Amino acid sequence: MLFSLYPTLTQNYFILCFVACLGTLQWAAARNHKPAISFLGRWGLGRLGQGVGGLLVCTSLIWFFTATPGLFTPGLAGGELSSLFVAGGLSALLVARLAGEFWQWRYRQGLILRYGLRPTQDDRYGLRPTQDEINALGE
Repeated sequence: MLFSLYPTLTQNYFILCFVACLGTLQWAAARNHKPAISFLGRWGLGRLGQGVGGLLVCTSLIWFFTATPGLFTPGLAGGELSSLFVAGGLSALLVARLAGEFWQWRYRQGLILRYGLRPTQDDRYGLRPTQDEINALGE
């Protein structure tokens, strides 16, 4: 591997892959209403999330092509590029899942603290209170 021969190109390409994959995951989470991979939490599930995801992808591409010196000279080979892409993509997925889990945990804690509600076990995301708990609030 030639990672050590081209440190600037290697670092810049990894950052490009990480940020672009993170933007793609955010856009997909916003488009499909998946809070589990939204690093913006529930606020990122609409047009805001799609815009932030698109902005991350475009910004990472513009930054990479302007900040990488000697981009078109011989550099990293195909195997090195693909391994950096996989590392960046998996890192972005890990960050998105951790952020999504954090926001879901904060939401569940807010339900418990504000209303004394516990999320249901059968709820897909564990975010909705049970009908008995809702009825108990009205009594």
